[in-house]
Amino acid sequence: MPSCAGPGIRPPRLTLSLMWAGRGGSVKRCWREEQGQTIIEFILTLPLLLLVVYIIAIAGWHWWTQVTVSTAVHDGVVRAARTPPGGYPLVEGRHEAVGILEAALGRSAEPYCENLRLHLVPQRRGVYGELEYSHTAFLLGRMTEKASSFQRAEQFYGGGPIGGTWEGEHMPWE
Repeated sequence: MPSCAGPGIRPPRLTLSLMWAGRGGSVKRCWREEQGQTIIEFILTLPLLLLVVYIIAIAGWHWWTQVTVSTAVHDGVVRAARTPPGGYPLVEGRHEAVGILEAALGRSAEPYCENLRLHLVPQRRGVYGELEYSHTAFLLGRMTEKASSFQRAEQFYGGGPIGGTWEGEHMPWE
């Protein structure tokens, strides 16, 4: 024990490389034996890392398309329900929804636009819209984006009847 160390203080422990160097070897030789270990670890973990990145990217795209589909269906149905009498509510609603889908999804919006359905529901005085599209993702299987929305066609107002008629007597598509 060195003389500078007081009672109860131990000298520093020697590391493996320093102990080896003290026995006649060299520190450089110890480091030389570990060369290439990082490359092997990288090669072994790279496929797992790429798989995780792929799954995160596909999950993000699925989330984005689901949000876009639900927004497009809702806004298209609202536009169709608010179309004034004498207009073409389904055409205007579809135009609104397709515009949102194409703006958000670009060229991949085509199959979504083909599966968009808007319906007039005169019994409930409203408009119903739905969109469902299934596709297969590599390594993840079947994924489905699905959305639906219903909107009343009545235009609510705070006053009395306009023109002597009550709410709901004139539907926007009549």
